[in-house]
Amino acid sequence: MNRRFFLGASIGTGLAASALSFAKGAARPRIGIVGGGIVGAAIAMRCARAGAEVTLLEKAAPASGATSKSFAWINPFMDDEHYMKVRLEALARWQRIDRPLGLGVVWGGYVSFTDKDSDRGRLAVQSAHLATVGHPIRSLDLAQLKSMCPAIDPGKLVEATWSDLGGHVDPVHATRRFLAAATTSGARVIHPCAVTSIEPMTGGVTLATTRGRLHFDHVVVAAGVDAPAQLSPQGYRLP
Repeated sequence: MNRRFFLGASIGTGLAASALSFAKGAARPRIGIVGGGIVGAAIAMRCARAGAEVTLLEKAAPASGATSKSFAWINPFMDDEHYMKVRLEALARWQRIDRPLGLGVVWGGYVSFTDKDSDRGRLAVQSAHLATVGHPIRSLDLAQLKSMCPAIDPGKLVEATWSDLGGHVDPVHATRRFLAAATTSGARVIHPCAVTSIEPMTGGVTLATTRGRLHFDHVVVAAGVDAPAQLSPQGYRLP
């Protein structure tokens, strides 16, 4: 959640409760989304499908920033058990939307290996966590690793494992599919349109942009590396 902050009538008003569950017949909340990468595009799709009036603002072009450079590996690869469960839920959600949106995720599992003695036992921790949720990991010896991945030279192999979980997505294509679904549900996507300031006020938030001033009930900032500078005038400090 570090990259997403929800600004309403006062800084910090939560979007989830107010925008995604409004009474039938009530005025549609106007939601502005700053940033047209994969995060902003997915939020735009969800909000538009929930019935909000959505406008996404992107300073250059959709998926032209960090999204276009992402490794885009969907996986539960994590030592922390709690965070691994969060990632497993995220992976399940990717699986649910893959075919309906035409995302083209390649679900091929993944191989992990290390040549460092200091890493010994780390993969076993991950294996134990995944086994508890029904996804045991299989250990590989050098011959098995080379058979599965002939191009890999693991050096002095210490440990290697294979998991059936995980996939890879083209992040630019996924962003475009999210935006297509958002616009089908009525969202507007405006680019190039840089946001120069965020101005909270009674009854909403005004964004000063290179296309003029726009007023919203709520604003979502999903602007990647630009987010700290945009939010710091409002008292938010992103690490």
